[in-house]
Amino acid sequence: MFIPAGTYQVNRHIVVDDVTIEGAGNWYTIIRGHQVTLASPLPDGSVHTGVGFYGKYVEDGAVAITSTVDFAIEGDVRERVDTDQANGVGGALSDSSVSGLYIHHTKVGLWFDGPMHDLTVSNTIVADVLADGVNFRRGVTNSKVVNSFLPEHADDAMAMWSHNVTAGHPEVDENANDVFDHNTVQTPTLANGSRSTAAGTPPSRTTSSPTRSARKRPTRRHALRQHAVRRLPEVHRQHDSARRDARVELEHRSRCDLALRAAGVDQRRCPGHGDNFLQSTYNAIMEVAEWSVKDLYSIPNVHYKDIHVDGTGTS
Repeated sequence: MFIPAGTYQVNRHIVVDDVTIEGAGNWYTIIRGHQVTLASPLPDGSVHTGVGFYGKYVEDGAVAITSTVDFAIEGDVRERVDTDQANGVGGALSDSSVSGLYIHHTKVGLWFDGPMHDLTVSNTIVADVLADGVNFRRGVTNSKVVNSFLPEHADDAMAMWSHNVTAGHPEVDENANDVFDHNTVQTPTLANGSRSTAAGTPPSRTTSSPTRSARKRPTRRHALRQHAVRRLPEVHRQHDSARRDARVELEHRSRCDLALRAAGVDQRRCPGHGDNFLQSTYNAIMEVAEWSVKDLYSIPNVHYKDIHVDGTGTS
């Protein structure tokens, strides 16, 4: 389906399945929508909706094989409600691609609920959203975000979250073989530039993301928490760059450019290779255990190679 140049008013989700939707370029084809208050909450807890393109969820018989290309999604989300599905792109999109989109003023730019596989997000801009830029949530495998620009988020710019919601079958919710590569992140306000929360097995996560000015949290953070699959995260990072990052939180807790955090399981194998940290305003690198479990878990076998640190506020 081709959408010619113009501005189109769409206040609800468009469900996409086995289709290619292509615009005339994200400067020219604009899909715009208001925030809509629902008469009654949906089964997933949503109390608002808005403009967005969603694949069918797995329980609804998702097929996907869908492409969304070269248009803008202009939302009007006024407040962050965590139960709301008020995101630019969502649902489950297996064997699919998202390319050349500009997503603005939604809750999350792209939030994917698996199980799903083989998704590529590329050459996409996600700006001024009220929560995450991109989130791979539960059972997202063999998927990647590449060559994209993510400025101004109120939560994580890029997140992988193996959220364990399937009782008795945690393997269903594991993320694996996912990649964030050659993306640029600027000024996430609340959380992290990139984050892996229980990356699953095997995670094979590589990032090459020049970033700057994360106010409250690390530029890159690797931890197991928030009801995640209890696996040993194995995260691969190389050639990251950070410039003037690592703020001090309002609660006066220090944050760093790279944080390795043991919160509910030992952290293992998180090598850093060829990273650059320029003028960090606090720590460049910090390894820390959650205080309540500091005697139970550790962060062994961490290796750094060819690291360049030029100026830090502390250590």
